[in-house]
Amino acid sequence: MSSQVDIVNGAMTELGAAFIATMSENSEAARRASAWWPKGIRTVLKDAPWNCSTMIQPLVLSGQDTVIGWSYVYQYPQNCLKVRRVFNAVVPFAADPLANIPEWYGGLPNQQRLIQSKFRRMIGPTSSLPVIVTQLKGAYAEYTYDLQDPTLFDEDLANAISIKMAADLCHHLVGNPDNLAQTLFQKYLMTISEAKRVDRSEGQDRAQNGDGLVDTRGS
Repeated sequence: MSSQVDIVNGAMTELGAAFIATMSENSEAARRASAWWPKGIRTVLKDAPWNCSTMIQPLVLSGQDTVIGWSYVYQYPQNCLKVRRVFNAVVPFAADPLANIPEWYGGLPNQQRLIQSKFRRMIGPTSSLPVIVTQLKGAYAEYTYDLQDPTLFDEDLANAISIKMAADLCHHLVGNPDNLAQTLFQKYLMTISEAKRVDRSEGQDRAQNGDGLVDTRGS
């Protein structure tokens, strides 16, 4: 479990700069880190599908909006930074004879499958609010939640935040010796790439255990 000061001092370690004791102290590092925090955290959260900031919620239909070419218009989830996928559960015939089971569904009678579909984020033409449009009835969204509590960050996310903060604040705190900012940014990109690789690997493990998604691509 990391604190905000721990994460900032992780960035100071990357920079070879002096540590801070509190976020409220009268130091350039503390002031810069405090100003960077809210927007910087959101950037890192959106850059990879971190498990600790992942949420799944049923989507709520927009009662005001209709969008041509899309069957369903849903309200955009609160505190959502990025929707990763939209899906629903196909109910087996045995449970619901009226369920809309695609012809290609090859599951056993008592199995459920998750159906993933194409979606878009846009502005509702009537509500003028963010909405999600899709072809799926009863849709759920898996999305990145705007998680700002550092005590809930896992180790990989905390490390990525420290590296990104160091890269972004390098010029302000230590200048740019030997292109350190660029080196740190490349290190950050490698960290994000590894986080995505781990997510793909875990997704394959889930699919092999019968928990995978079937992608309908807007059908």
